[in-house]
Amino acid sequence: MSDARWKKHERRTAEAFDGARLPRTGRTGRDVSTEGGRYSWLCIECKDRARLPDYLHKGMAQAVADAGPDELPVVVLHQRGMRAESDYVCLRRADFVEWFGD
Repeated sequence: MSDARWKKHERRTAEAFDGARLPRTGRTGRDVSTEGGRYSWLCIECKDRARLPDYLHKGMAQAVADAGPDELPVVVLHQRGMRAESDYVCLRRADFVEWFGD
């Protein structure tokens, strides 16, 4: 069985969110099932890239540096010409688990 990097990413993510990786065998849909767990309210799609954009790393570093002790650092990504309701809100997995885990 091939253990591609993207499969490992899906497994790590499933473990972190108390879920199970859903194999691709001819199906579409989410990558991780969280049914019955504490994150059952999430629909998780995983993406693995060799490199994320520098602006994303810089934005997160700035949010982390500026966040106070009781603030959650997030980066909001907006594409010109799109409605603000379609913006992406990005946060680090560790911060997500700390704030929403239990």
